[in-house]
Amino acid sequence: MASFESGPVWSGRSANPASRGRRMRWLATAALAAPAFCAAPAFAQGQQAVGETALQDEAEIVVTAQKREESVRDVPQSLIVASGEELTSKGIQSLEDLAGQFPGVTTYSFGGAGQNQINIRGVTIGFDTASTVATYIDDVPFGSGSAYSGLSQIGLELGTFDVQRVELLRGPQGTLYGATAMGGLLKYVLNEADPGEFAATLQAEGTAHSRSEAYALRGALNTPIIADKLAIRVTGLHARDGGLVDNVATGEKTVDSWDKQVGRISLAFTPSDRLTLRATALVQNLDRDGSSEVYYSRVTGKPVHGDFTHSQPNDSFFRQKGQLYSLSGDYDLGFASLQATIGHQRLENDLLQDVSEAYPAILSAFFPIDAATVLTRLYLKKTTAEVRLASSGKQKLEYIAGLYYTDENIEKFQNLAGYFGGELLPIDIGTFRIPATYKEMAAYANATYHFTDRFDATFGLRVSRNDQDFEQFGSGLIGASNPGSSAKDTVVTYLGTVRYHLSDDNMLYARAANGYRPGGPNLVVSDPVTGLPLGAIAFEPDSLWNYEIGVKLRPARWLTADVSAFYIDWSNIQLGAIRNGIGVFANGGTARSQGIEFAFTARPTPKLTMSLLGAWIDAELTEDAPNVNGVDGERLPNTPRWSLSAAADYRIFQSDNISGSIGAGWKYLGKRTTGFDANPNFPQYVLPDFHSVDLRAGLEARHWTLDLFVRNLFDERGQLSASTGFAFAGGPARVNVIQPRTFGAILTTRF
Repeated sequence: MASFESGPVWSGRSANPASRGRRMRWLATAALAAPAFCAAPAFAQGQQAVGETALQDEAEIVVTAQKREESVRDVPQSLIVASGEELTSKGIQSLEDLAGQFPGVTTYSFGGAGQNQINIRGVTIGFDTASTVATYIDDVPFGSGSAYSGLSQIGLELGTFDVQRVELLRGPQGTLYGATAMGGLLKYVLNEADPGEFAATLQAEGTAHSRSEAYALRGALNTPIIADKLAIRVTGLHARDGGLVDNVATGEKTVDSWDKQVGRISLAFTPSDRLTLRATALVQNLDRDGSSEVYYSRVTGKPVHGDFTHSQPNDSFFRQKGQLYSLSGDYDLGFASLQATIGHQRLENDLLQDVSEAYPAILSAFFPIDAATVLTRLYLKKTTAEVRLASSGKQKLEYIAGLYYTDENIEKFQNLAGYFGGELLPIDIGTFRIPATYKEMAAYANATYHFTDRFDATFGLRVSRNDQDFEQFGSGLIGASNPGSSAKDTVVTYLGTVRYHLSDDNMLYARAANGYRPGGPNLVVSDPVTGLPLGAIAFEPDSLWNYEIGVKLRPARWLTADVSAFYIDWSNIQLGAIRNGIGVFANGGTARSQGIEFAFTARPTPKLTMSLLGAWIDAELTEDAPNVNGVDGERLPNTPRWSLSAAADYRIFQSDNISGSIGAGWKYLGKRTTGFDANPNFPQYVLPDFHSVDLRAGLEARHWTLDLFVRNLFDERGQLSASTGFAFAGGPARVNVIQPRTFGAILTTRF
């Protein structure tokens, strides 16, 4: 299982041609473990975003975090809810921007838009073999549960326009959401078609900074077809970003420009008071011309070629085509609600990366080469089905029980090409085709018993059966084939909570829950001398337990305070490992993450809203992890100890016809590491802490709204993440930075 990302552990010249050939084969490193070859305002925890809707009663804010509608103030876990309208009005559209609003949440970028891995509560080993955070669009999971798909670093760039809300659940959600939700859940709840009214929204956005400009055009139309029975909703978006980074090797400017198109059609049909049917078709295309990575010296921490530059002799690009279709139904049985959802998605990702700072240093021992590229093509076809029964109304015993099924077909193609003097070498260095399948069947149930009107307890259980197969077909100098192997796992996850309402607006809770990622078959690599297998023929699931206590308080009508403390015990961690230069999956080491999350929101006057959110996280290994050269006590990557955000919004005037507001936001992200100090395949790089300040103003008149904003007011060079998978031969860190000072305007009309 090759990985051009991880990098070989051997280099040098062999005097023996046969031995040299064997060693060249060993250069194929972890294609399956390194899937993509990579490489404002604050929002109150457990409540809606501050801003235009800040004065509404929080009891009206409904979430579906526990797969039933309930007030956000009653959910016994740490979560953040942000309305899509508020996010859009402040220019929050990318996954990277979205994660930046939530303390305790980080992203790991592998090249720019479309290539982001999201992490919550420090549950990450850096370059993760499979996702630790599940992503849902309504009730349909996005992406893959398999480590072989290569999609753990391909984040969903759905945007926030015509999204009702975004729910971010911290901590494992294994009982209700299954595999990969071990760190948490990111859920997009879309606006549904409404048979009760006609509505339309048009929106234009423009932004500019010192490097380029960007624009977006968005529209949504909702129209009844049969009054109060049948409606259709159509949403469209086209966005273009002029880019940020120059390529000094080719002389090209802003090579990372990109275009995105999103289209969605949804239907809602209510043939009777008891039955509701919904259908959705979503299409998204993203085309990025080059890499957004900036080259930084791992010694000095400074840009190698200057601000917003990298040096890549060959073109790089990222292209994504995604389709998602779903059909759901909800039938009211009186005593309970019967709900069913079927989803189908197709994802195609093409990625070309320049890796000239890495592989020529190794391969030049065998033939003339001064540049190299890796082409990766990832294809996923996935079908999911879920049916569940949920009790209705307030009862002594409330329950939800369901069955879940997923069937994934994965196809992965990779090619390592070499160049000399600008010409493509007529040598097949390495070509791989890797088909794989993943199936999961699960049954789950949650039951809540109300001992009194104020005190209740919940117990949840999920039993999951995972079945995986894969093969590898290789050619070229380092290409190797594998006849294929299979693996099956049965995993049980649990949930337990207790909740006590001190009053209608004040609650204490305690929660214990666990989550997991599936194991799977491994590439069988044999020792060239003994012929014996190197490493296990399969890797096992990893899992964690999360223990949490929290309070959700409203000491005064104008003040809310949400505080939670957690402790995570992570065991049997899935890692990318090297066996004689061959990348395989492995398990090893344990870790713990502990921390405190808090959110305070104050509305001392009807015109002024203030908030402070933060997270302190201490995440480290609790035993050595030899596969990544991690040692007991070493910090987990990409996890700052402190992340904070504060915001203030003030309505400066308001009348029947017009209103205006101003606001400011501040964010802080603490120092992070990208890996482990002694890991030669992912050399260490330290990301410094940084602050960022945003300003905003809004004007609303009848059906028109104008939002103005300035992001990164003081033009900081904040470093969000860094990839060092191509730095094993002494190359630079590939750093993802925040945009420079950016001015933006959004004009919206509704009718």
